[in-house]
Amino acid sequence: MNFNSSAIFQAAMQHRPFIFFLLFFGMMTAFLPISCTPEPAPKPVLSQEELRLKQISQAEEQFRSLMLENPNSPEFTPRARFLAEEYRMFAYLHPEHEQAPEMLFLAANLTADALNQPVTAVNLFRQLAREWPGTPQAERALFLAGYTYHHMLGDPDNARLMYTRLIETYPESELRQAAEDDLTFMGVSAEELLQRLQNAGN
Repeated sequence: MNFNSSAIFQAAMQHRPFIFFLLFFGMMTAFLPISCTPEPAPKPVLSQEELRLKQISQAEEQFRSLMLENPNSPEFTPRARFLAEEYRMFAYLHPEHEQAPEMLFLAANLTADALNQPVTAVNLFRQLAREWPGTPQAERALFLAGYTYHHMLGDPDNARLMYTRLIETYPESELRQAAEDDLTFMGVSAEELLQRLQNAGN
């Protein structure tokens, strides 16, 4: 069979719109996988609480590393102060968050231990017990407020007040016995305490 190229060309030109449609459709089909590739899902937007918790986690890791590697570093106190403030601000800004009482407890504890600021610490402990009553942190806060008053500030009256409040408010607390023991020996000199222990052993 012989093909007449001129006749084929003329026939193609008669159906030119159809041919261009096929070409266009073929090109679109070729690009279809690219144009229809789904875009990656956007990263979830973190809430203010989540962002601050992330910052706190990073600050904790840095402070922990410093304590382990170089506790005598001049950066120790600034890092401790920064972390304590991050804890405190979280509780202040997000009081309804489930982590709020724990954050304020950590702030008070760090303020007493690492920063050696017992007056500020007892105020934070008392604030915690007042604003988040009924929580495990409130029990611990009352006990540590009493302990700080007694052993760091030499204030037996306020220590007795905190211990008594703990015993009366949380009679089933695991810290009750420790509070009662400290009350028993409150105001007792080291010599008298030693004498009592010796008499108890006889």
